[in-house]
Amino acid sequence: MPLLRRFVNASSGDIFATDILSNIPGQRGALVSLWAVGVTEGDSLGVQVGSQIIAVQGTRVNVEAASGVITTNRDQLLFREAVPGGKIVVPVALTTNMDVQLVIEYL
Repeated sequence: MPLLRRFVNASSGDIFATDILSNIPGQRGALVSLWAVGVTEGDSLGVQVGSQIIAVQGTRVNVEAASGVITTNRDQLLFREAVPGGKIVVPVALTTNMDVQLVIEYL
């Protein structure tokens, strides 16, 4: 069960673009959980696996409670969302920085 965490300080088309663990193999798919927090109100992201959109680009994230801290009980955007096999793409739009954590449970 891979855990991917990124501290992002610039808008990006895919924050996990170079991470081999963001490829979900085979036909069985996975369950995906995602937490995200930004510094500035209005920071947003999207989630797509293959051609399936999981969270529409522009989904707003919470403003962090403390610097560099993801609060799991309030910052969760996805909880064990069933997704097909394919590449996970997470584009972000931000002003200052964002902390993103992704957990993948292969089926």
